[in-house]
Amino acid sequence: MKLQELLKEKKPTKSKFTLVITETQFKALAKNVLNEQDKNTIKNTYLIKTK
Repeated sequence: MKLQELLKEKKPTKSKFTLVITETQFKALAKNVLNEQDKNTIKNTYLIKTK
């Protein structure tokens, strides 16, 4: 298959999805992010709370 054919077949999707996690999962994620920042393996990340 050529690249042009692949591009024609793919339809743009604008669907949103919601990821629901528990508070425990969120705290574990935040802890892992902070640990990775300390190791300089990832760039600074801002954890943003939205309503």
